[in-house]
Amino acid sequence: PGASMRGCPAYYETSLPGKGCGVLAARQISPGELLLAESPLIVVPWWGRVVPAREKREFLAREVRGLTKEQRKGFFSLHDSKVGEYEEKTIDGIWRTNNFALGPSGPRSDNGLFLRISRLNHSCVPYAEFVWNEDLRMMEIRAIRVIPEGEEITICYFSLLVAARSQKERIDYLESHYGFPCDCLACNLGGEERRKNNQERSEVGRLQGRIECLLYEFPDTAEEERDIHEDDITNDCSQEIVFSDLGMFECDGRGEDID
Repeated sequence: PGASMRGCPAYYETSLPGKGCGVLAARQISPGELLLAESPLIVVPWWGRVVPAREKREFLAREVRGLTKEQRKGFFSLHDSKVGEYEEKTIDGIWRTNNFALGPSGPRSDNGLFLRISRLNHSCVPYAEFVWNEDLRMMEIRAIRVIPEGEEITICYFSLLVAARSQKERIDYLESHYGFPCDCLACNLGGEERRKNNQERSEVGRLQGRIECLLYEFPDTAEEERDIHEDDITNDCSQEIVFSDLGMFECDGRGEDID
C-alpha cells in the first residue's frame, strides 16, 4: 500500500464465531508494518516468579484495584482459560492467560498485560509478531507477511521450542495451557502435508538447538570443537537442556505461568 493507505486504520476488532473477540485487517498490510504499539496495563516484576503464589495474587489484586473503572472493565473482559465454562473468572487466571514476557523470557524477565494486544488470537502460522521495545517500554505488533484485507491478524502464543513440535503436540499444548483447540492452517493439515510440516518444524527446532549449543557450549580443545561440528546435534546437546537452562522451556510469549 502507498503512503495514503498506510495512514488508514490497519485493523478493527470484531466478534468471531467460536473465538470471541478477534482482530481483522481493515486493508492490505505490508510485511514489517507496525500495527500496534501498547504500554502494559499491569507489570509483574521478575521476582513474581519466585515469591509464594499468595504474594503474587495479592500484588495483582492491588494492581487491579489501582486501575480506573474503564481499565478494570477491560481487564475483566479478557479471557480466563484457567476456569471452567460456568465458573467465575479470577484476577490470577486472567493474568496467567494473557500476560506477555517483556523481552526474552527468563528468570529475570518482567511480564506485562496488554488490553488491546490480548485481543489477538493465536495461529501456528501467524501473520504478525510481537516484539518488546525496551527504549519505549511498549509492546509492538508488526506484520511478518502480507495480510490481505479482511483476514484475521494472528500471532503465535508460544516459543520457538513449542512451535517446532508436531501438530498433535501443539494442539495438546494449546488445549492444556489456553483451553482451546487450534484450527489454524498448520493444524488442519493431513496426510503427506502434515508429515512434511512436522518434519520441517522438527528441523527448525534441531537447528535452533545447534545454534544455542554453538553460542553457549564452549569446547576446551580444538579436537572437541571438531567433534561438535562432526557429530549430530542430538548426540551433543539436548534441546530440552539448552532451552531449560536459558529459562525458555515453557512459553516465552503470551500466557506464561509464573507461579
